[in-house]
Amino acid sequence: MQQQLRESELKSSVKQLAPATKEAKLRTEALIQLKRVAHNVFADAYLMGLRNQAIHWHVKGPMFYGIHKITEENYEKLTSFIDKLAEKMRAMDIPVPTSLLEFTNLTHVQVNIQFDELSTESMIKQVLSDLETVKTRVEASIEVAERAKEPVMVDLLTDLAGIYDQEHWMLKSTLQ
Repeated sequence: MQQQLRESELKSSVKQLAPATKEAKLRTEALIQLKRVAHNVFADAYLMGLRNQAIHWHVKGPMFYGIHKITEENYEKLTSFIDKLAEKMRAMDIPVPTSLLEFTNLTHVQVNIQFDELSTESMIKQVLSDLETVKTRVEASIEVAERAKEPVMVDLLTDLAGIYDQEHWMLKSTLQ
């Protein structure tokens, strides 16, 4: 009787552990995926900051002051965000990309554009296109962070989506 009771308890506990083990496996898989997408988001944000600086330095014409100020605010926001993301990545034991070659390989931002050769309108249109691309990647990364049960990363990525939304709205408004 004692033996039957122990086997019954064991089977019951195994059934209770199975979902937790499956959940743990899914979280582990999501954490692995999060490490990969964190690299992509980091590279995108870094290069979008550089993109804003390029426009900041090369804007000319009647929209100069407004675009100059918008892009300055944007690269400052992105610089602050990048630091927070890098610290969170390191806290999760994720190496942070540090070379332009890594950024180029990880990003979907077009990197072969000479902004000094573009009109202000062309620069803005290029950034708007890049923003749509990186925003889509951030939104997908938020879903991964949620599956990985990483609320701080979810919050960081949501903040970045907000930065991109605001930048898109402000720059698009300058073309209307």
